[in-house]
Amino acid sequence: GFVRFDDGFFSVLDVWSHTLFGRNLMRAKRSYLAQEYDVLQGNEMPKRSAASVFRSALDWMGEQRGRPFFVFLNVMEVHQPYDPPPPWNNRFSNVKNPHRDPDAQVVNLTPAELEGSRDAYDAAIAYVDDQIGRLLTELKNRGLEENTIVILTADHGELLGEHGLREHSNSLYWELVHVPLVMRWPGHLPAGKRVVTTVSMASLPATILDLVDAEKQNVFPGPSLAPLLTGERAPLEWPAALAELAMFHHSFPSNLPSYHGAMKSLVNSQWHFILHEKFGPQLFDRVRDPQELHDQANTAAGLKVVQEFVKTLQDLGATFAGAVPVKN
Repeated sequence: GFVRFDDGFFSVLDVWSHTLFGRNLMRAKRSYLAQEYDVLQGNEMPKRSAASVFRSALDWMGEQRGRPFFVFLNVMEVHQPYDPPPPWNNRFSNVKNPHRDPDAQVVNLTPAELEGSRDAYDAAIAYVDDQIGRLLTELKNRGLEENTIVILTADHGELLGEHGLREHSNSLYWELVHVPLVMRWPGHLPAGKRVVTTVSMASLPATILDLVDAEKQNVFPGPSLAPLLTGERAPLEWPAALAELAMFHHSFPSNLPSYHGAMKSLVNSQWHFILHEKFGPQLFDRVRDPQELHDQANTAAGLKVVQEFVKTLQDLGATFAGAVPVKN
């Protein structure tokens, strides 16, 4: 649906691996092909830098000659392996090369190695933050700042040892479903305002059209987040945010939750509910147990909350058949 798609391909194998057939075969033969890929590409999968992505986007914006535009930019530095360019790679560590293990889904590292991964992750965040700042400065220099809505978000978070796990695609704990959502539109959105209401990124399309006063916005489901930003007509409680994760079986360790089945998650202002299609429900009190160390699903109070969340999933058509019966 985009007028222009701009990505970097680094070899014939890289192009092939982006096709439907190539991607499916890579999944089926992941461990073998990963070795072949390393021979051709080096020690890790190549990726395009944030600086390159933003530079290409700015070049394309310059070609629009005053026309309205919509741009989606995806950067990969805050993703395994956490490897920003110098001097950012050593920003938070005295180690020359902070520990990076692109294949370690389970924490089997020493405390020093795990700390090295966290240092490298923080360095990647700092690098991307710097590049975003440069992008915003260039938008201002071009006179586009007050007429451009900028939204910063992510498709998932990252585990860095919590729950004995690393990376993502392995569970739906809070560290993975809680992502940044920053909206910036000078002169239109209040600067420095923080909204603590739990919301879903599924509301972004409706929100964008609402902010630009698109007529008859009934294409995308809501609710629009605009009332939360402006303070008008904002309800006290927002609909629970839904997250979903498919089974990840290929080449994953068998002790990961997603190895054994798909998962669903619902989050509201107090509770985080996780439903595994094989292992059943987990329930965490976000207020009293922010690290999600105490499962409340089988407590007297928790059982009632679980049933309410399962009913919500059923209403959304997103539950697993027979996973948790709803008692009338």
